[in-house]
Parts: sequence; C-alpha cells; structure tokens
Amino acid sequence: MLSTLNEIKLGQKTQEQVNIKLDKTLDAIQRERQIDEKNKKENDKNIRDMKMWILGLIGTIFSTIVIALLRTIFGI
Repeated sequence: MLSTLNEIKLGQKTQEQVNIKLDKTLDAIQRERQIDEKNKKENDKNIRDMKMWILGLIGTIFSTIVIALLRTIFGI
C-alpha cells in the first residue's frame, strides 16, 4: 500500500514537471506568434511605403518627360 502511494506521488511529480515544460513551450510558441504578427505588420507597412516610393518615382519621371515634350512642342 505504501509503495503504491509512493508510486502515485512520483507519478504526480513527473506529471507536474511535464505540465511545467508544456506551459513553457506553449508560452514560447505564443511569443513567437506575436513576434511573427508584429513582423508581418511591419513588412506590410514597408511594402506599402516602397510601393508609394516607386509610384512617386514613376510620377516624377513621367511628369519630367511631359514637361520636356511640352517645352519642345511650344518652343519654350
């Protein structure tokens, strides 16, 4: 009877250790997900900024060409 109780206590202690390890693992996974979400938002913002920069560059080049053509046509 006493050995059975000791085995049960040992089993409970082992289970508690496993639960602690699982909790730590789940916390780590949750932190990684939060970091991934933050990085994804930052990447989306960077991509959006890059698109706007490219559109601005294309707009500047296009407007320069249009102004040059108008100056050539009207002889200004």
